[in-house]
This record gives sequence, structure tokens and C-alpha cells, in this order.
Amino acid sequence: MKILLQTTLLVFSALTLAAQRPWLKVERPPFKEAPSFITAGGALYALADGLAITYRHGESWMQIDSIRSHPKALTEFINGSTVCFTQEPGSSVVHTFYSISGTNFSESDSLDLNTHHVVGAGWSGNTVYIATAEGVLYSWGTTIDSLIVPAVQGATVRQALISNELFCLMTTAGLFVSTDTATSWALKNPPSKLDGLDISTDVALYQGALLASTDQGVFVYDAKSGEWSAKGLWQAEAAAGRVLAIAAEPPYIVALRPTPSGRVQMYRLEHADSTWIPTAYEVPMPHPAVYASACSIDAGWVVAYFSDETTPDSTGVYAYNLNDMSDVQVQDSKSDIQLKTTKTGLQVSTPINQQGMVTVHALNGAEVLRAMLSPGFTDITLPDHLRGPLGVYIRTDSGQEVRSLILW
Repeated sequence: MKILLQTTLLVFSALTLAAQRPWLKVERPPFKEAPSFITAGGALYALADGLAITYRHGESWMQIDSIRSHPKALTEFINGSTVCFTQEPGSSVVHTFYSISGTNFSESDSLDLNTHHVVGAGWSGNTVYIATAEGVLYSWGTTIDSLIVPAVQGATVRQALISNELFCLMTTAGLFVSTDTATSWALKNPPSKLDGLDISTDVALYQGALLASTDQGVFVYDAKSGEWSAKGLWQAEAAAGRVLAIAAEPPYIVALRPTPSGRVQMYRLEHADSTWIPTAYEVPMPHPAVYASACSIDAGWVVAYFSDETTPDSTGVYAYNLNDMSDVQVQDSKSDIQLKTTKTGLQVSTPINQQGMVTVHALNGAEVLRAMLSPGFTDITLPDHLRGPLGVYIRTDSGQEVRSLILW
């Protein structure tokens, strides 16, 4: 028993020391321009002066030759399809391409936008929308229609988010939100110490909720109340401050923040009631430029493009595996979920009216088991070859989450 206890302590001590790992520099998409990243259909796309796709989190990019140069927006659509919009520099014509496989795109339509320039796209219901920098939305449904957003006129739209729950336009005049499919809009700026415009640097959707990065941390918007609230708590040594970019994919939210020395540190939020946790070493360049559109989460991997004029050789695409459970400190959950080991595997206790899912990961991030949780107690049998340290992630249908390291 004493030897087992010492072994357990040594394993967890080693895991704690290994809690921070470096970013991995991965392959850059085959383009001259700096890319922006979008996840769709189980793949990661890079948009620049061409379109490329990867299924390996930033490695092995494949250029999609059927797409004309300068894709401006890309979005998932119904039945797992993907829609891409291209617009040549100086041209008013937008070409629409459609794909079922994600790699073979066929042109399906074109539209003259007059003097408007595409900045984003998304879908709601059975309609695809594209947003322009000039504050005009175009919709593809049974007909092609244009929707002028009066509140935005005179401002420049920099980013657009479109979903079934809400529409958001991030502009030089602030954040405009619509919860009635772009019929009416309201200025909904998150809290900030800055006066005037450009108080938000990035926006993202997380499980239907709107997130915004500001000079005071990350905020989440409640569409019902129309109010903002802080998302997560910051440790004393990392008090709420400027956030350069955010990315979200359940169960992860990450934020990129500048350090006092001018470098960039990544933080992640483990679950709804947790504190932002510093994750990974600082980005490996002295003064990295962060591009909000070039930071995405792809199946648990953060993929981001950074550049630094002082060290051009370090400029490129970097990846970090959030699934690697050696990052996760052993923690007690404040939720109603209980986890313990048994002779044959695991026992998970959830509230009697809640179902859920449990996934088990090896320390290199590989998923080794996935099982459904029944209300109450669920016994999960693990094969003997998995004995040792494992990462466990539990999520109930109500959104409660637990991430923990175990020694089995």
C-alpha cells in the first residue's frame, strides 16, 4: 500500500510539473497572405488568397483548386454541407460554392453586390446569410434578398456571427445584436474602461451564447435580459485585462492575452464556474501579432497564426492540444457529479434526472473510451491495458462538466 501511494504521488507530481507544454509549430497553408481559420464539417479551413483544408489540426494542408482565389467567408449548412463565398479584390461579384464532401466544391450561384465587400457568413434555419463591411446582409433561401441594417450605416463591419439564436455584427461603432433573425438590431456593448469605439477585439459563439473579448476580460451576453456578465474568474496574478482573441468549441474556451513583457499567453476555461487557467508556454516569439480571425479550435486543438517582424523565421501557424490531459490539474468539482475508481474501472454518479457522456483519454490526448451516463450511478468497465494515469471528461445534458486526472 505504501509503495502504491508513493507511486501515485510521483505520477501526479510529474503531471503537475508537465502541466505547461510548448506550442507546436505546424505546416503553414500554401498561400502568401496571412490565413484566417474556420472549422466546418469536421475539418479546419484556411482562407487567404486561396482555400485549403486539413483534418490534422494544422498539418497536411490540401489546397482546394476548385475554389477561385480570395475566399471571403465559409460556413456549414444543413445536412453537413459547406458553403464558401469568394470575391476578387476590386470586384463587386461574389461567387458561391457548395460542397457535400468538404473538399470538392461546385459553383452554384453568383451575385453582384455593387460596392459591398464580404466579411462573414453563417446560417439560420434554412437560409444562408453573408455580411458585408458596409452593413448590408444578403440571404440565400427560396430567394436572394438584401437586408440593410440601419443602425450600422456609417460604420464598418469587421466581424459577423450568425446562428439560430442570434446575429452579431462587430463594427467600428460597437457590437450590434439581433435576436429576431436580423429584423431589429440593438447596440449591445460589453463593459469596458475604454471610451468610444472598438471596445471589443473578438467575438465567438459558445453553445448558442455570444462571447466578447474586451480590455476587461471575456464577457457573455444573455439574449433574454440583454445584459453582459463576466465569463470566468481571473487569478490575482492575471487580473481581468485586455484579451486579444478568443476561440470556443465545447467544452473549451480559450483566450489570448498580452503579458507585461509583450509576449502572449493563452488561458482556458475549464467549465462554467471555473477560473481561467494559464495553458501552454508563452507564444514563442518576442512580440507576436495576434489575429482574431486566425485563432480557432479544431477537435480540441487550438490552431493559430502568429507573426513577428523582429523574428520573421518564427512567423507561422502554431497548434496546441487541449485534449492532452497532462495539462489538467486534479481538481474537486463543485457540481453534483461524483467520480471514483473501482476494481473494474469507474463509477460515475450524476443527479437522478440527468443523463450525460463520459470520455476517457490517455495522457497523449487520444480518446480511449466513450460511454453514455444514465441518471444516478453508472459503472464503466475499463480494459486492463489502460491501467495507469488517465484523463476523464464528464458532461451532463444540463451542461455540468467535470475534468479530472485519475490513477487506475
